[in-house]
Amino acid sequence: MQTVNDFYNDENIINNLNTNYSCELAELVDMTFGQKPEPELQRLTTAQITAIDSSGLHLLCNYHRWETAESNDRMFHEHTDETTRIFTIPFQTQPHSKEQLLKVIEKMINDAKLSYLKGFE
Repeated sequence: MQTVNDFYNDENIINNLNTNYSCELAELVDMTFGQKPEPELQRLTTAQITAIDSSGLHLLCNYHRWETAESNDRMFHEHTDETTRIFTIPFQTQPHSKEQLLKVIEKMINDAKLSYLKGFE
């Protein structure tokens, strides 16, 4: 028998979000915690959902330090050091069904898309 909270940690939802919405997940982290939530964190490179529960989306975030190569070279070279953090993005309203959960997540993703696109204006 399925309990009320069994709908949260649905692997299909997690896999779909991680596969199809990687930019939006990173933008959600930036929107919620800022681009530098800690002074030593320089550039968010990946954000992946590890779990979903009643407290929100749990994301594993990898940050890398980036440096420019030669002054005449416009490419960036990634440093080998990586810092990993786990952040939880809370739900604005508590979902009580799978349908409500999907609507809340859809709103979060749409807000992140709008925020991401505003960065290009």
